[in-house]
Amino acid sequence: MSFDATHTVLVVIPTLNEVRTLEGVLHSLSQETPPGVQVTFVVTDGGSTDGTVALVQRLAKTDPRLHYLHNPRRIQSAAVNLA
Repeated sequence: MSFDATHTVLVVIPTLNEVRTLEGVLHSLSQETPPGVQVTFVVTDGGSTDGTVALVQRLAKTDPRLHYLHNPRRIQSAAVNLA
């Protein structure tokens, strides 16, 4: 499959206490993005207490494709709808 510059992708990542694995997931997804595809990553967090939110906010400062949203409903489907 080939892509051109008109393709954009939204990747929604619902999270809850994923500080240990999230950075690796984001890195892997970034590396697998085909050339010519504009991708936006939205981490929707359901109230993590392990530093997940701080990690996302720190990473977002250096990666303009990464965004954080708080998911007050804490349900994955609500996280996707929110994004």
